[in-house]
Amino acid sequence: GNIRLENDSTSSANNLVIAANVTASNGNGNIQLLGTDDLTIQSGTIQAAGSGTITLVTGTKGDNDASIQMQAGTRIISDTGNITLTNATDDATVITIAEIDSTSGSVSVTSSGGTNGTITVAAGEGGIVTGAAPIQLNAGTVVTINDVLTTTGNGAITIDAGRANISAN
Repeated sequence: GNIRLENDSTSSANNLVIAANVTASNGNGNIQLLGTDDLTIQSGTIQAAGSGTITLVTGTKGDNDASIQMQAGTRIISDTGNITLTNATDDATVITIAEIDSTSGSVSVTSSGGTNGTITVAAGEGGIVTGAAPIQLNAGTVVTINDVLTTTGNGAITIDAGRANISAN
């Protein structure tokens, strides 16, 4: 079945914190994690089986600084479904990635934040890996890659930083 966890408060600093595994198994269930402000994966793995998609969105009310933070050791995994991480606000936005794996689904990460959106792929955590599917990173200002971005077969990697500040370490 599908899983949807949402913090739908309109006041600021209302965060969605995941501190356990979230798994849609035995089928093609989708996972949606939606936060008004920050969304933190503190521990555990977010995993969808089959063609189930995984969608993380922050800044859903459009008026807060927002971030998606994957702490060390956390993972997002999909078999064949797409994985999408999006900051929906125009304020300063940050996305920090530990490890994302998809067997054949695409991975799209967007941190627009007007001109203040950043994406960081953390060092030593596993990076982003897909099998024959595209990886797309779009940030308002900065994309920093401290670990691998890997796609096999015909998969493409697209990186766009609005102010052209891309660094690979």
